[in-house]
Amino acid sequence: MNTNTTKLFILICFLLFSCGNDNNSQNDNSSAPQNYEGLTTIQFKYSRSDEAIGRPSSYEAAIYDENDSKIFSKTWSSREFSQALKNDEEEDGLILLENVPAGQYRNLVILGKNSYGDLILRGEVEASISASQVNPTLNITAEDFKVTLLEPSNLSVSTWENLPDFLWESSNAEKYIVRIMYSPENIITETIDTNSPFPASLVSRIFKGPVPEIITSSCPDTGQIQYFDYENSSSDFNFNLDQDYYGQDAHYSKFQQSYTVIEYDGKQLFETSNTPQKYVWDVIPVDRYGNAGAPPRRAFTFSILWPITRDNNTGLMWALKTQEDGSTHDTSMIYTWQEANALLDEINSQAYCGFTDWRIPNVQELSCLFTCDSSKNKPQLQYFPNTSPAEYWTSAVLNNYSTPFEPDLSVWRVDFSSGKISEKNLSTEPARVQFVRGEPITSILTDNGDGTISDSGSGLMWSKTVALPGTNGTWKEALQYCEGLNDIYDDWRLPNRNELISIIDYSRNKPNDPAAIDPLFVDSNYIANEDLSLQYWTSTTDVNNTNNAYTVNFSNGEVNTNNKGFAIMVRPVRYIQ
Repeated sequence: MNTNTTKLFILICFLLFSCGNDNNSQNDNSSAPQNYEGLTTIQFKYSRSDEAIGRPSSYEAAIYDENDSKIFSKTWSSREFSQALKNDEEEDGLILLENVPAGQYRNLVILGKNSYGDLILRGEVEASISASQVNPTLNITAEDFKVTLLEPSNLSVSTWENLPDFLWESSNAEKYIVRIMYSPENIITETIDTNSPFPASLVSRIFKGPVPEIITSSCPDTGQIQYFDYENSSSDFNFNLDQDYYGQDAHYSKFQQSYTVIEYDGKQLFETSNTPQKYVWDVIPVDRYGNAGAPPRRAFTFSILWPITRDNNTGLMWALKTQEDGSTHDTSMIYTWQEANALLDEINSQAYCGFTDWRIPNVQELSCLFTCDSSKNKPQLQYFPNTSPAEYWTSAVLNNYSTPFEPDLSVWRVDFSSGKISEKNLSTEPARVQFVRGEPITSILTDNGDGTISDSGSGLMWSKTVALPGTNGTWKEALQYCEGLNDIYDDWRLPNRNELISIIDYSRNKPNDPAAIDPLFVDSNYIANEDLSLQYWTSTTDVNNTNNAYTVNFSNGEVNTNNKGFAIMVRPVRYIQ
């Protein structure tokens, strides 16, 4: 072999060796998934299902393998994507994807995103991608990827029955993110299956907080926070009230109103504010690969109503009015006494909120729900939304009241528009009804043997001595008399509306009883027993007419208002220390 032949042989061997190494290197460096068949080019025909749907700011073509892992991705701006289409005018043509891993049963997904990166359009097609130069054309149609919220008929909805509804519009969604926001810093989210019912766990996390302790007083405060003279009111104590009008309702508030929201199965959820909490509601679709859609274009702001409110003073649980549909919890339905009791039997048979011991409240229980908050034009049931300012039945039947003109019995009712308590015929005068459960409120009286009576249920001590105060018995003189009284104790005061009502005994009715009050209050020092039957001042002003204050008639238990210049009796009270 001559020299030239030898050099040629060496060159051929080197080239062959080099080519072999290149091939081996190419195989070694490939980390393709299972069933990898090399790289290929595919083409797809793209269209949108509806020209009215949103126009994305960017597009992504993603290919997922049989394990739902993304193995290919290509992105375009909206302009680039339009240019890639062969039919630019109608945005309906063919697009080539080069260097795509080939294999069996791959899913090609087209994702259209808005300027925030949220997914608004989505299309998917399944195909076998073989390692040939160009695969057959895949047809893919992009659809809206969103959820449409349905506006609630009532933006105040129950946490456990009727959260705002929505439609599963995205056919390719397999899960949904439910999001409820009640402040910018507090967002509650839950991911659920499209076929699953609404998750109770999401509801149970709304505003969940510690359970307040029961204060154990049967006589909560009236809620009155302003000060009054004869006809004026003030949030400040600055017009000689410290001398002439000290001792009125706003000066004493040991057992302030306190309530807790209770979930339908009896679990505590959150302490209420003065109005139902506002929430923002979103539902976001998620596909099988974890791609999340955009939030709805318009989220709904709504208030959550709760089915039960607990009074933290008394421990009583109240069933709320949550609907306006003619049901047992309709806010506007009125009933005769007989119909109200039939309704009570119905909700107990249904075990409303998991309980079967609901009842119609007694007078003191129902009366304590009325708030004398003078910051409003009218007293409102702040913690009992959807409770109408109207008359409500109590369980107190007036025995021996039947007459030839009114053969039926009458029942005491509380008027939530005025705070007054009066009797009405149980058959011919319908009213609303509010149900309660828990140990009934009653007075637990002890005669201390020193001219005072203690009520361990309310935490109050009463003087057995009553009087017509001052010269004329006016409201101002009543306040001054009680504040200046120094009989055994020096901290006597005029009782507020709720306190004076707490010692009425509505089971006592004329003509069998001299007055609607326990015999322990009868004292031999009374000028005459008829003093028991007179009206008595309270320290609470009627905010509908600030010339008037609430009075209690112990002849029968009626609660009314009277002009502050009238001559009316007083019964002093003090807190049990």
